[in-house]
Amino acid sequence: MTLLSDQQKTTLAAIVSAFVAPLSEEDAAGVVAEHLKDVQDNSVARTKALEAFAQMPPPDLGVVDTIASKLAFFPADKRNEFLQVLDLLATGWGTYLLTGSTRFVPFHDLALADREHALLNLSQSRFALLRSLFRALKALSHLCTFAQQVTADTGDTNPYWEPLQYTAAELAQAGYRVLVLEQGKFHHPADSTFGEMEEYEKQYADSVFLHSVPNQVLLDGCAKLNFPVHAIPQNTNGHTHSCGFCSLGCPYGEKQGSHVTWLQDAAAAGAKFIAGCKVDKVTYTDNVATGVEGTVLDGKVSIVVHAKTVVSACGGVYSPALLLRSGLQNPNIGRNMRLHPVTTIYGFLPTKVVKSWEGSIMTSVTDVVSNVHGNGYNVHNNQVMTWHLLRRSFDRRYGARLETPTSLLGATSSLLPWRGNVDFTRLLLQVPHLSGVVTIVRDCDSPIQVKIDATGQFSWFFAIGRPRVHFELGPKDTKSMVEGMIASAKILLSQGAIEVNTSHLSVPALRLDTPEDRANPVECETTQAWFRQLRAMGIPVNSLGIFSAHQMSSCRMAATPAKGAVNSDGETWDVQGLYVADSSVFPTASGVK
Repeated sequence: MTLLSDQQKTTLAAIVSAFVAPLSEEDAAGVVAEHLKDVQDNSVARTKALEAFAQMPPPDLGVVDTIASKLAFFPADKRNEFLQVLDLLATGWGTYLLTGSTRFVPFHDLALADREHALLNLSQSRFALLRSLFRALKALSHLCTFAQQVTADTGDTNPYWEPLQYTAAELAQAGYRVLVLEQGKFHHPADSTFGEMEEYEKQYADSVFLHSVPNQVLLDGCAKLNFPVHAIPQNTNGHTHSCGFCSLGCPYGEKQGSHVTWLQDAAAAGAKFIAGCKVDKVTYTDNVATGVEGTVLDGKVSIVVHAKTVVSACGGVYSPALLLRSGLQNPNIGRNMRLHPVTTIYGFLPTKVVKSWEGSIMTSVTDVVSNVHGNGYNVHNNQVMTWHLLRRSFDRRYGARLETPTSLLGATSSLLPWRGNVDFTRLLLQVPHLSGVVTIVRDCDSPIQVKIDATGQFSWFFAIGRPRVHFELGPKDTKSMVEGMIASAKILLSQGAIEVNTSHLSVPALRLDTPEDRANPVECETTQAWFRQLRAMGIPVNSLGIFSAHQMSSCRMAATPAKGAVNSDGETWDVQGLYVADSSVFPTASGVK
């Protein structure tokens, strides 16, 4: 754990308590009354339960310590910058400089209303760096609060869960010698606790299925709007699999991940495994691979593996980092990266109990905005096309696809907009009725590159050579994302959403309050004005919550070393016998999962 000074802990606690604060009795009553009116529930018991939730003093969830532990995984310079921000906010002039607060007192000495105002100022800063700071503080505060499974003092279940009807369902009820070096440690699927925070920490560096409510919303909305929509084939080996927590691991082994498919096949064929192994570099002599060097047991023991063939399957981020650490010089290594940038939009459907953490995790998709730029051929139902024409069409189609994944409380809370605690509490009350749609962009013009950190030697796990992804959303990809958000909103509105929220810092919620608007939710002037505002605003740097669905193309395959990092066999141009076998060899973004 990164040790914070007492002053830094005080400042961080003041930030967290500003993002997650109890409401006054009057504010709580107002927010709850509005919500229950929307969902047409006037029961006294529910009113009292939600008012108690809205006024709940923050429980001891160990949030400050959890955030401090996360800092150990930051690059050294970013960690130091974060600590410097805490030090600045511990002074009056620093608080003024960063947030514009004219009280000229340390952040922790500000009243709650003044702290909220200071953070809102930060979110609207004209400086992208300060908007990024707001996003980091907000996401860490909410994720580490609402994803935490138990309280730190008593070990009780997170008290925020039950009032939101969020319960962690009882899910726990060919002759060569091959050695697999896996950086992650082995976790048996049946050992998953399904604590959102815990499983994030452990797991992230055609079949029969049932649609969850959010996926059915997507299907029905597309049908109503005459949007093309398809069922997504499931990797569950033919099993019906309605396990909403499956993004955290599958205790039944039904989800066909590599640990129950390729790696199991390798083990059956005699391959050996070393878990918890960090490979530092590939060794080679006269440009011929000879093996790898790495460490095990948390960096305490160095190992050398001699091999005639080395295959990197570290993924789109870590494969180029390994090649760069190993001294390969091809200029395409790390460049041309594609990320499938993603953003989420939420609709409040008061007449539907959605519970987006239940059911199959992703079963429907629409490609209504998959050809935003008009470069491809529109393929209509029942149209016969040659394989050559289909391939050319897909190669040139850039836009976005819309899907509905599972959405657990911690992730949802970190993605919902924060406009102060009264409004955020109002949004939290909507959680059982929130249906989310993600826009997954097939990126084409965003400049993205993986570089390695030459200054980050602070732990065995991230020694010198840690990868850094440099990302900026290009103009075409921006248009794809905006049009995807608008199409998502149309789908949600067509299914009864009366409010739509994005994570955009400068775009307010779309709220339909009049009978006229609700009778014509997509075409009414309120909605059309919101669409115009979203298009006009665009996506300035650090103004929208964006994450990556898949990492690709950072060691792309090409016919010559001038155009790519590996040849058509996946072998690097620089070193004979060194191969890359993962998504980093994709020539372009795949556009699909």
